[in-house]
Amino acid sequence: TRARYIAMYLVYAGLGLSLARAFGRDRSTVAHGCRQIESLRDEDEFDIWIEQLIVGLSSVAGLGALREIA
Repeated sequence: TRARYIAMYLVYAGLGLSLARAFGRDRSTVAHGCRQIESLRDEDEFDIWIEQLIVGLSSVAGLGALREIA
């Protein structure tokens, strides 16, 4: 469950995409998962790890968009 919540959070926070369709869950489930991860971000190590994942995901997504333009 936590891995799915992390994936939902990364897609939402890193890419700003709507998640309900992507994960086959309703909005309340996605919101609950994101809240769970937000609460875990109070732990310094977890917060740093999640932030690094968000930055990495954002940079990869940015490269994909640049390739489509070129």
